[in-house]
Amino acid sequence: MPFLMILLVIIAIMAAVGVFSLVIGSLLLLLKFALPLIVIGVIVSFIYRAIVGPSSRPHAAWRHDYQEQNDSYQAAQGSRQRKEARDVKVDDDDWSDF
Repeated sequence: MPFLMILLVIIAIMAAVGVFSLVIGSLLLLLKFALPLIVIGVIVSFIYRAIVGPSSRPHAAWRHDYQEQNDSYQAAQGSRQRKEARDVKVDDDDWSDF
């Protein structure tokens, strides 16, 4: 009986090590493929900024323009009135089509 308890503990430890190795291995595999893409993206971004130059306006000015545009859009949406519903008289009351 004590042998079975020790065997269960050893099996549990082996299973935990296996699961952790799968998790760590998959993360390393993901980094293996994602890291070069991230590095390429950063390099392309630096090249783009070198060609185009820095932004002429600060971030706060862009945010202010967006907020003004959003406020004007919401004001236009709120001021628009819904059309009044009208009753429609149907001449054909034949429901056999359905």
